[in-house]
Amino acid sequence: GWRRWFFGKDLMFDIVQRNSTPLIEKVADPSFSLAVWQTKRGVLARILLLDQFTRCAYRGTAQALAHDELACKLARQLATGDGGYQALLPVERFFVCLALSHAESLADSKLHVELAATLADGLSAGSPEHAAVNGYFGSLNGFPNEHFETIRRFGRFPHRNVLLGRPSTAEEIAWLSHPPHVARRCPE
Repeated sequence: GWRRWFFGKDLMFDIVQRNSTPLIEKVADPSFSLAVWQTKRGVLARILLLDQFTRCAYRGTAQALAHDELACKLARQLATGDGGYQALLPVERFFVCLALSHAESLADSKLHVELAATLADGLSAGSPEHAAVNGYFGSLNGFPNEHFETIRRFGRFPHRNVLLGRPSTAEEIAWLSHPPHVARRCPE
């Protein structure tokens, strides 16, 4: 399902995400509080809506990034202490990591890299599942370090500057136009 999720290869999935704006806005509301959304999988569902569905539903607009802060707050809630992160499946942990990778915060970006190293935890070493998880996540171009390195270098994601109306520095412009970087950049 990865191609469907990240690469826009499933029209119906894109339509579902684009039509989810009322739900996205509902779970983004600060007063939103239903018990089912407070469980670890409920928090994960909110993260998916606020981080992933938002990127599709509002693609190409600043609104696509509008709920990153809340998504990161929820991801930190799951990932730290006894928030339930280790009880999640590896693919579920990946989406927690991914939300943190979208933060323009060095601390969240560091946490993303730390968590990415634990995606296969709990699976028997040497098992086919362990190998599959490590193999898949190891094959993702730039995962988990590319976003971290960008934040460490610039303190923000330069490719968002135009969308957010921010001026780019000469260094950012040069970095954005460097072909190897553009070719390997992970999709947000």
